[in-house]
Order: sequence, then structure tokens, then C-alpha cells
Amino acid sequence: MERYISLLIKFLILIKQKLIWNWLENLGYDYELYPLRSRCFMLTFHSDNQIAVSVRDALNTDLNFKANKILLRTFGEEKVHKTGNNEIVTIEYHSK
Repeated sequence: MERYISLLIKFLILIKQKLIWNWLENLGYDYELYPLRSRCFMLTFHSDNQIAVSVRDALNTDLNFKANKILLRTFGEEKVHKTGNNEIVTIEYHSK
């Protein structure tokens, strides 16, 4: 990752910096190339016909919650944790 950041910074020096920083800011990164907010997504389209797609901010929706529920339901592992007389059941997911 450090090599990638170093190469990107060299590229920034060669190209109009303001334009590149605007791109990065629009993509959600700060001046140290850290994401400004958590984002995780994967999107695939397969079609024999032309399609149009628009992407918008999903922060004010429950899309992330729904995606996490589907991941846990599909790949999660139920675990029972006992502490004294209490029993806590969790569903855990660890990417491999």
C-alpha cells in the first residue's frame, strides 16, 4: 500500500494537483489518502441489453444494514457464549 501511495503522490506532482485532489475528494479520500467514511460495496451487471445505472449516497438508507443481514444469514456462524447463568447467542462472520 505504501508503494501505491508513493507512486500516486509522484503522479500528483506531475499532473495538475488541484484536479487530482478534487478527484480524490469526490471519491471520498482526504489529503493523506485515507477514506473519509467507511465504504464497502461490490456491484456486477450482466446484460445483453444496454442498461443505465446511477449511483447515489446510501448513508441515509438502511442498505448497509440489509447487506450485512444477507451476509450473516448466508455465511454467518452461530455461536453460543455462556457467562454464569446468561447465554448470549451471536452470529459471527469472518472473511477468509
